[in-house]
Amino acid sequence: MTHAITIFSARKILTMNTYQPVTTHVAVRRGRILGTGSLDELAEWGDYTIDNSFEDKILLPGFVEAHCHAMNGSVWENTYVGYFDRTDPDGRVWLGIKDLDGVLDRLREIERTLDNPEQTLVAWGFDPIYFNDGVRMTVSHLDQVSRDRQILVQHSNGHLLNVSRKVLELAGIDANTDVEGIMKDADGNPSGELGEMAAQFMAYRVTDVRRFDEINAEDLRSFARTATNVGVTTATDLHARVQDQNVKNYVEVTQDPNYPLRLVPAAGCLTMSIEEGPGHVADLKRHNNDKLFFGLCKIMTDGSIQGFTGRLKWPGYFNGKPNGIWNLPPQTLTNMVEAYHLAGLQMHMHTNGDEASELMIDAIEKALHKSPRPDHRHTLTHCQMADESQFR
Repeated sequence: MTHAITIFSARKILTMNTYQPVTTHVAVRRGRILGTGSLDELAEWGDYTIDNSFEDKILLPGFVEAHCHAMNGSVWENTYVGYFDRTDPDGRVWLGIKDLDGVLDRLREIERTLDNPEQTLVAWGFDPIYFNDGVRMTVSHLDQVSRDRQILVQHSNGHLLNVSRKVLELAGIDANTDVEGIMKDADGNPSGELGEMAAQFMAYRVTDVRRFDEINAEDLRSFARTATNVGVTTATDLHARVQDQNVKNYVEVTQDPNYPLRLVPAAGCLTMSIEEGPGHVADLKRHNNDKLFFGLCKIMTDGSIQGFTGRLKWPGYFNGKPNGIWNLPPQTLTNMVEAYHLAGLQMHMHTNGDEASELMIDAIEKALHKSPRPDHRHTLTHCQMADESQFR
């Protein structure tokens, strides 16, 4: 059976193939690229229809974003307070803020627009490491915005969260709260900065804010606009929540013929039990389609370097900060690697500090001894501080 061929013309096509780096036409059959070259060359495939929609354009292959998060589609519901200029899914550029005073000014501006005193003010993208004075945001700073409103300021790395005094009160966080990740000042009182999952959860559960647990259809469409604005046509979602409603949303959105993005969600292992997680991730593959590829999984080990929650080997942090935070005990993480490896799944492992990368390398080695798999493709993500011995 012969299928219709459409040949698209362009001013220039950059093929990224060194043997034929530039062409003028590309042939498509059944939604797949059949070939690229001159019109005469492609005509050899048989009958075709010419499409000149892009004859004045320069075409490139779609880019692959190998580490991103679909929550990028939902964060724009809230206020951006990052250091760098950033473009939203609709193409508007939001200017970066260069100091803490500027961040507080923007928060005050938004706070004045909120009529409901119970509504939580949420901001995101905050990254104080770029501020020259080295200051860290505290509850005292957020008091200047409001002492009575729930305020959440998400850091750009996702591992830290600043909250207002009202949130601390609602969450029952005080000097006596013994939860890892609750940062405290010199007097032992909570500073308002919360690091990693356990501490942040205490704040999210007492506010009306959906964090990363829910991803709806509009989030995924917004995420796709962000991606295609910069030429990305395949994107990962590294640490996807794969409960039933989210999975349904992934499936329904990607089945839309007009959805412009291929999605590769990596299921967040820390959101599932070790006993049930591997089977659930393997079962998700039955939902795969031309634009949806389940089967990866993501393990979160430590935190972030800039938040001082990454796990470091000796000598630790230069400023004397305590070592970072394990999101699960090391032995539990090791057991998790073995379980997902034995299930035949590919893992992406968040490892910022060198202690975290060493733990995961040892865990992979142990799993491979138990069940050899030469082409396992397990990946250490970030891996910022791995030394020569770890690369051997």
